[in-house]
Amino acid sequence: MRALTNPLWLFALAATIGSTQLAPPARAWAPLLSQGMALVVAPALLAMLLGMRSRSALLACHVVLGQLYAGIQLSPAVAALGASPLAWWLGLSGAPAVGPQYLVCILGLVASYVWVTPGMAPKGSPASLAGPTASTFAGG
Repeated sequence: MRALTNPLWLFALAATIGSTQLAPPARAWAPLLSQGMALVVAPALLAMLLGMRSRSALLACHVVLGQLYAGIQLSPAVAALGASPLAWWLGLSGAPAVGPQYLVCILGLVASYVWVTPGMAPKGSPASLAGPTASTFAGG
């Protein structure tokens, strides 16, 4: 998938890893940066793992991840349900930063869909050749 070599995707991956591993935990911006950049990275990985290539399937990946993320941020029960197995799998300790203030990170999904998703279409297709245009931002 060409999206995994997109400069924005690579920057988001580096920022996710860097802010998680290098930023002091007391910094208020560290969880926001980490979660926002993870939401740029996640849809491309999910689409790759599931073998999705159509524009509608990629949009579905973004919507599902957005709903899951919003559920985790707004419901302590959902957050607790998913936090323990994921933390164990990733080798993390402590509780993830949750709360409605983190919903701003969903803008990472928007950035991913607008700038990374066009690179996920098969090479040579019109969707892979077109970058963001004025109609992209106008909803057209």
